[in-house]
Amino acid sequence: MNEKMLISGNELEISTSIGISFYAPHSPCNIEDLFKQADKELYKVKEKGGNSFSYKQEST
Repeated sequence: MNEKMLISGNELEISTSIGISFYAPHSPCNIEDLFKQADKELYKVKEKGGNSFSYKQEST
């Protein structure tokens, strides 16, 4: 999830941080709740230095 690129003589390092949330069909949550949870997971990754992913799956 980390890539170095050379563009016009400049080295760029690109990394990816992803926050994921899952929807359970029986869940009372809505799309806003899913986005909020994914955003929370994204910031957990960023706090740990990024370049990774984190997810939260609702308990059944």
